[in-house]
Amino acid sequence: DFGKEPGSAPEGGRRSLKAARMPDRMRFPTRPSEMSAEWLSGVLGSEIADINVETVGVGSGFAGSIYRIHLTHHATGEVNDLPETVIWKTVSTHQSTHKLLTRLGVYQSEVDFYSRLGGNSPIAPKTYYADFDEESGSVCLLLEDLSGMEAGDQIAGCTPEQARKVVSALGSLHAEFWEGRRGGDSLGVRRFDSRSSTSVRMHGASWRRLRESTMTIPAGLSHVADVIEPHVAAIRDRLGASPTTLLHGDVRADNAFFDSEGVTLIDWQAVREGRGPYDLAYFISTSLSEQMRRDHQDDLLTLYVETIAEKEVTSYGMSECIEDFRWGLLDVVTFFGMIGAALDFGAGRGLKLANLVMSRLWTSIEDNRALDLLNE
Repeated sequence: DFGKEPGSAPEGGRRSLKAARMPDRMRFPTRPSEMSAEWLSGVLGSEIADINVETVGVGSGFAGSIYRIHLTHHATGEVNDLPETVIWKTVSTHQSTHKLLTRLGVYQSEVDFYSRLGGNSPIAPKTYYADFDEESGSVCLLLEDLSGMEAGDQIAGCTPEQARKVVSALGSLHAEFWEGRRGGDSLGVRRFDSRSSTSVRMHGASWRRLRESTMTIPAGLSHVADVIEPHVAAIRDRLGASPTTLLHGDVRADNAFFDSEGVTLIDWQAVREGRGPYDLAYFISTSLSEQMRRDHQDDLLTLYVETIAEKEVTSYGMSECIEDFRWGLLDVVTFFGMIGAALDFGAGRGLKLANLVMSRLWTSIEDNRALDLLNE
């Protein structure tokens, strides 16, 4: 979620809850008053005596509402590998955001990732429960609490060491799923080009709304948005063409947690199948300071190609990676327009981050001469 404060104290406080009765048609709680020790005992397979819930990031316009649940286990003497806390993620409380993200399928995509593809992946949090209600668009995820790791900070930007950990992890993830390696001919997720019609339809309107917002948009980036409008479908078709792999889709510092071993990424709502360097373009252009990117971009792209080669993906070289990276930068413009126009960034950290991301994205596009691709 764009507005979370990395490493900050939770909003609100810890509180005991007397659970309200869930609606009969729902399989899982959707708000704190419905969460109970009884329900958790059933889905976690262990007797929970009591719970306390604290707010971590209930959205007012962001992509999801996030809570930390403190578990008090019954002293049964049985071996229990459950932690003392889990993260509970549900949908945004901001209705227009909830409606848009449900229509785009991002909540269902995240549940699908955790339940089918990434539940035991070292790059993703451990999954204890994942479910989606198609009728209401509600979601319930119980995930590993990563608060013991170092939270990334997108405003400060990644350090070179952090950036290398992210790129190395992405290389390993992409190699594992390269051309459907782990899922046959198809990964069973949305292909990058599957939403071309939606992107074409929303690009212009989204950028018009963005220009009417309180954000500070670089004139050059606004110009890029206009120039690529007739090419949105072609850009996405390129990024959806073989060779494809499993993409996180929203790789940025605020979604990264670091330790001495590597990195864990959260927020798998934008997961899709497409060309790997899209993840690199999104991450490098928005999560590194401009100078850091200029100093380390080439080394990071080289690290990516070397990493996938070590995992036996040897048919994809540096020149193709650079070209796909540049195409990815252009699509990030469309993505940011669609999401930025829907979210309420407020006047605090969220707005500061949005302005900074747009500035970094513009200089990345300019430095990499990404618009030249449309004339080549």
